[in-house]
Amino acid sequence: MAEHRRRTSDEDWHNLATSLCFRDEKHMYEAFYNEQGLSVMEIADRLDAGTATINRRMSFYQIVKRPRGGARKTADKKATLFYLDQRVVMALPNRLLAEMYDMSYSVVYQYKRWKAGGSFIGYNLSSTGRQVSMEGMRK
Repeated sequence: MAEHRRRTSDEDWHNLATSLCFRDEKHMYEAFYNEQGLSVMEIADRLDAGTATINRRMSFYQIVKRPRGGARKTADKKATLFYLDQRVVMALPNRLLAEMYDMSYSVVYQYKRWKAGGSFIGYNLSSTGRQVSMEGMRK
């Protein structure tokens, strides 16, 4: 079993960052969080630290954190596609549409695949598992 050593000083964190080939600790967090898109939990796992510690260290360096994601995130993206002009949605390439509306390629692909089927009944616009029909969407 690996021995766990707590990092208690700024120097310990700085030494860890430089040993991982980063300029300093702030640069390490920016690279992991902003450039690689890792979550605080993923960073904590990589650095063998707690999420509270990583949150505290990132706050110390004034690194702006993303809003917490949740179950509604994908559903909101699907709803965005649903309320757009469907002629435009179906005509644009998936990658371009995904970039324009800041969503993943797979959400666009799944939406278009569902749309090509032609049935609104049973399409899950929410991630809670609630099935909706066209009549339910109009309310």
